[in-house]
Amino acid sequence: AGVALAGTAILLALAGCAPATPTTQASPSEITVSSSTPTPTPTPTPTPTPESFIVTATEMSVLDSDGTIRSSVAFSGEDPAAFAAALGESFGVAAAESTTAGGFEGAEFTTEYAWDGLVISSGFSPGQTCGTRIDCRGTFVYFTVPSINDISLGTAGGIHVGDSVVAAMDLGARPTSEIPLAAEPEDPSVFESQAEATRIVLLDLDDEGASIVRIRASGWFQTFGNI
Repeated sequence: AGVALAGTAILLALAGCAPATPTTQASPSEITVSSSTPTPTPTPTPTPTPESFIVTATEMSVLDSDGTIRSSVAFSGEDPAAFAAALGESFGVAAAESTTAGGFEGAEFTTEYAWDGLVISSGFSPGQTCGTRIDCRGTFVYFTVPSINDISLGTAGGIHVGDSVVAAMDLGARPTSEIPLAAEPEDPSVFESQAEATRIVLLDLDDEGASIVRIRASGWFQTFGNI
């Protein structure tokens, strides 16, 4: 019995000295790394804002900062009331509005929308028609400043009050037989013709004839006659 107990003790001791079963380690290629790619924040699209007021020989418009037309109105046959309201919103100040009897080209009444440095006058004769003009309506605009509340004022070709005659001519302005300087011809092919007329924008000069002090536009202004 003593021998049996001694043998059992030896077996137990040997069992205690046996190496432990190794733990299996995952290889680097088997390790899964959990990562999340952050979703980029989209860049907001800039909202177009009114940037410039321009005139041609036939109409005036307000352009947004991306070049699109925000509002426009023709000089002949269209009531500029809605346009004047939109222009006031662009300037951040409404026009001083008034209506009086009489007006340009024999109009019965004239409504004027005025800001400091810019005036829009619309003459009309209710119930009368003049060709395509509704109620014989015609509009005239002039401005004497290059901008109002960060809204640029100029011609479609980029001419502004304060520009030199040389700079304006580089942008297409030309003298005609009776106008010191004009721009934006409706028909460029007859701009300098002495036989055919075309509607234009008038560029009024200072006393020295060196720079532009006022820009005028209307459906009636032509390269000769009827000015």
